[in-house]
Amino acid sequence: KSHLINFRSKKIKNVIISFDNDKVGPSNTVDAVKMILKNSKVTPYVIDPAEYGSHKDPDEFMKANGFDDLRKIFNDKPQHGLVWVVLGLIQDAKDANQIKKNELKKEILELLSLSTDDSIIAEVLDLVKKAYGDNIQSLKRQLKSQYKSYSDDLPRHIQEDPIIPMLDLNSNNRGYYNNLDGKLNLGIDKEFIEEAMLDHGLRAPKKYPS
Repeated sequence: KSHLINFRSKKIKNVIISFDNDKVGPSNTVDAVKMILKNSKVTPYVIDPAEYGSHKDPDEFMKANGFDDLRKIFNDKPQHGLVWVVLGLIQDAKDANQIKKNELKKEILELLSLSTDDSIIAEVLDLVKKAYGDNIQSLKRQLKSQYKSYSDDLPRHIQEDPIIPMLDLNSNNRGYYNNLDGKLNLGIDKEFIEEAMLDHGLRAPKKYPS
């Protein structure tokens, strides 16, 4: 979580996650991808821990194989984090019963709803189509049901969220209400509002309520 603050302050756009090749490395990688997708605009990429073979981590791999071989892994092997997580969930679904398969598909669609990359959305939908047999239009409808309108859920946001973005109709400027100190802030840059919301684990809506 502490890294997310630095990602935003340094305006990092992409990050490669390369955790240890041990029992917890893959599960920690999944958790990191989910955290980045939910709490930032950074694109996560993943080096599958299995790429290090019998070695525990990148450091041990480099000592055994040299820097050039390690650099080749970082140049050639990064996968988009969302795709990597989805491939793992699809693998888990292969030997699961129907109830578990449906739960895993729901998890995939929930994760996919966090992405704004059309090419990644298309790639993941194609993977799910092959794994589950649904046609693309059906999957798109299922994905659409994951999106919640911020305005439709506005009363809950006002009650629960520390930062509430808004569009001031008098000036046509964006702003936000800070529930923590009870202050209204108008004429605020969109980027600042989004960063303030991300600091509280919130994603700004595409359309601000007026």
